[in-house]
Amino acid sequence: MRVYVINLDRHTQRLARMRDVLGDVDFERIAAVEAACTGGPAHRHKLPLRFEDMTRFERACAASHAAAWQKLLESGASHACILEDDVLLSPDFSAFMADAGWVPEGCDVVKIETFAKKALISRQLQPCRGRALGRLYSTHLGAAGYVLSRQGAQKMLAHAARPARPVDHLLFDVPTIVAGLSVLQLDPALCMQLQKATHSQPEGEFQSSIQTSKDLAAKRGLPGKILWEITRPWRQLMDFLRQWRKRASLRGIKFQ
Repeated sequence: MRVYVINLDRHTQRLARMRDVLGDVDFERIAAVEAACTGGPAHRHKLPLRFEDMTRFERACAASHAAAWQKLLESGASHACILEDDVLLSPDFSAFMADAGWVPEGCDVVKIETFAKKALISRQLQPCRGRALGRLYSTHLGAAGYVLSRQGAQKMLAHAARPARPVDHLLFDVPTIVAGLSVLQLDPALCMQLQKATHSQPEGEFQSSIQTSKDLAAKRGLPGKILWEITRPWRQLMDFLRQWRKRASLRGIKFQ
């Protein structure tokens, strides 16, 4: 199991914190792409990305994650854990990183993060080293921590050549998830974003660039908020139908 930490060159404090948090876990730093560098053609990143409907911060995030997917394929390893540099980790994290034997065969992605929201998970759960694995049937956003298999990386990079959505939507948003991607959720989760866990807005370089982006706020704006509210009943109905058809149940994914 490889461990990759996505980190901007200028975020030295974040990297130092991750070294402390990871302890004896070996990891490789993935140089994150700066948002300012995503205004031009995607081939600047030497990756097959298309960014039509994404903000510059979302483009940078997608390019950074794609670099980690590519690194996994080049490494020859069977799996990699991909982390953003603003996560809290469970004390059990290192035990799960010791090997990939706990990842079921044929699984492309295991979401090991919780976004502090309920998610629709298969009722039939698979025991996993004191936790449980279940198939994810509803949106559970966030891409701060997940385990990706080689075949999952190949599928994601192949899809990246098509019109893209933010990376966590492609991985964990049911309506836009990459076709044929097998996604499981680990419960309780092994990681959680710092600001989600502390219920406060970090300062300095620990502040989320994506969430403070004026670019993102302008993109959504009032029309986007109105559309989101109008479509809420439809999304709730779809969640109910998936719950009935897939024999799944809503679960609050804890961090532990």
